[in-house]
Amino acid sequence: MIIIKLSEFKVSSQDLDRARTIFIQNQSTIYPVTNLSINKQKLILGSGKKQKPLNLNQFNQQTMKFDKNLILYLDKPEKLRIFGYRLENNQIIFG
Repeated sequence: MIIIKLSEFKVSSQDLDRARTIFIQNQSTIYPVTNLSINKQKLILGSGKKQKPLNLNQFNQQTMKFDKNLILYLDKPEKLRIFGYRLENNQIIFG
């Protein structure tokens, strides 16, 4: 299985609309990505209740100084690796 690193996501999303909002999907539930945190070599995409999702521009600004080799993880319900994303309704949905 291929895991997705921050550098790979940035390259693959460079031509996307910067206003696209970012979400994570775990099983059938979709959560907005509202915060980012680092734990060891993991970039953890978190979701806060009743907060607006980050858009691609905000994500890129917040990760500008991060190590490009960080591996992307979902925060809920446990730290799960992200293996890809899809585009849907002007959204980026990681899963």
